[in-house]
Formats: sequence, C-alpha cells, structure tokens
Amino acid sequence: MSEAQQATCSNVNMYFTDSGLDEVDNVIDLLHQYMKMLRDIGPQERVHKEIQARTCMEFQFVEEIHPNTYVVNSVTKMHVYREKHVISGDLVLEMWDPNLV
Repeated sequence: MSEAQQATCSNVNMYFTDSGLDEVDNVIDLLHQYMKMLRDIGPQERVHKEIQARTCMEFQFVEEIHPNTYVVNSVTKMHVYREKHVISGDLVLEMWDPNLV
C-alpha cells in the first residue's frame, strides 16, 4: 500500500463592523502579506509539535461515539491509512517532515 496523501483546506472568516467595512481592502492586503510570510518562512517544527501535542491529547480523551459510527469511520479510514494507523491515523502525528507540509 502506498503512503496516504492528504490535502487540507483552510477557511478564513472575517466579521466586520460598519466602520471596519471601510477598511476591508487594507485587512485583505494584510491577510495576503501574512500568508506570504508563512510561505516564505516555510513549515516550522515548533508548530508541528504544538499540533502533535494537541492531537495526541484529543486522541487520548476522545469522546465515545455510537458503535455504528465508529465502524463506518474505521472502514473509511482503511482506504487511507495503513492497518496500524486506522484507529489513530487522523489524530496522531508521528514524524516531522517539512517536505510533506
């Protein structure tokens, strides 16, 4: 089985007051500058470790779900993750590889 590949889309939601709407172009420019800065500095291991700690905690204290839902989720993951990662695959980050980010 080949390595799973996954893509993630992110959303940015902004809510403006009436006076904030007057500055919407400036806010969008700042957002684009910030996104460019993130691309320029590249993936950061520190951020990976923060996400890794949070997702490990989420996995450790996962809420109990209905057995049917658990089975459906697990079967779906069988097409994405290797056998040993079916249960934890979308929550536990094991390694840091900036080339995969």
